[in-house]
Amino acid sequence: MSVEVVTGLLLIALPVLFNVSFAALAKLFDYPDVLRRPTVEILAAFEAGGERLLLAWWAFASSAVLFIPAAVLLSRSLPGADADVLALATAIGVAAGIAQAVGLLRWPFAVPYLARHREEPGIAQPVLCHNLTGKPDQVVWQIVNIWQASDAFHQLALNKTIAEEVAQLTNARELRIWHDQIQYKPAGKGGANHWHQDSPYWPPLMPKDQQVTAWVALDDADANNGCMSMVAGSHRWGDNIGDVEQLPKFDTSEMPPEWRGRELIVHLCPVRAGHVHYHHGLTWHGSQANKSDRPRRAIALHYMTEKTLLNVAGDHPMKPFIHVRGGEKIEGDAFPLAWNK
Repeated sequence: MSVEVVTGLLLIALPVLFNVSFAALAKLFDYPDVLRRPTVEILAAFEAGGERLLLAWWAFASSAVLFIPAAVLLSRSLPGADADVLALATAIGVAAGIAQAVGLLRWPFAVPYLARHREEPGIAQPVLCHNLTGKPDQVVWQIVNIWQASDAFHQLALNKTIAEEVAQLTNARELRIWHDQIQYKPAGKGGANHWHQDSPYWPPLMPKDQQVTAWVALDDADANNGCMSMVAGSHRWGDNIGDVEQLPKFDTSEMPPEWRGRELIVHLCPVRAGHVHYHHGLTWHGSQANKSDRPRRAIALHYMTEKTLLNVAGDHPMKPFIHVRGGEKIEGDAFPLAWNK
């Protein structure tokens, strides 16, 4: 096979490999937009991508490596070209291929290690950081207990005004932070949060009527970028998570008019950045997808009253931080006191 034929085949295969692998990275990893996010989110997304994402990076890096032989072979396929110009062009092509390859090979070589070891000893980290949906085109980033890693969010979690208003709503004698969570829906592809109740998703907590959430908007949240909706009066109906999870998906159809003889009245709950709204741990709620050109970032502060006790049978990412016996009030350093009477 002649040099010209080999060069031609390589010049066909190279852009095909480049574009296919680039498309795979866009689908699996939201590349290159993902690079605009905080490092902790990038590393968490890389780890969540698994072997398929790693293979896509190997393919993408290989396309850069192939630039090197392509530059050399192309120069040998042009015998009539000016020798000096050809030598310079070949040197630039080889150098460009090496630079691109080195830059891309760090992803399959170095980034897996960084993703596995991103929680450095001695440096405070959130408890959890992941995409709730697991789908790169319907992203809802969840960061649990950012207050442990950020002084600013620690101060917000213990904000006296918010805590006092929660105390008024609950008639509590004491309020502690169960945990916080940032939820971030990127512009254009933020996913929906299906209808749910909070407290049933917290199995270690009992009873289920002693938790309230303060939802603080970090961006203006409205119907276009995924603000919350709630069902009026649903906090009085008890733990019905099984039925709530069977409701129609948030963005595909309307809420049924009633449930077990109770009228289902849905209220849209837009909120401006820096403002807060509250909902009971048993309130039926959810939020639609973000199809706007604006991000939707918010932090939910989950408070529990002094009547919240440990159910040892329940599991949750926060359970390892609970150091009381079953049936006792949940307290301790991981659950800071936000307010008491």
